[in-house]
Amino acid sequence: MIGQMYGPQIAIMPVGGKFTMGIREAARAASFIRPDIVILCHYGLEVGQLADIDELGRAVKFLSSNTNVAALASG
Repeated sequence: MIGQMYGPQIAIMPVGGKFTMGIREAARAASFIRPDIVILCHYGLEVGQLADIDELGRAVKFLSSNTNVAALASG
């Protein structure tokens, strides 16, 4: 509904999988929202939530081909 009503261009998604969405949930959420870009947060060794970001990128491309995934470097 958010994607249809507001057409967001950017979505920030927590994708670590332990206390946040996992890869499958995040890819599905991105397909519902359909932003131009998804910025990932709350994942990685620093926060103890490893996630396969490449797999997430492939899943998002499969479900929402116009959405790009941005994995920012920590620090």
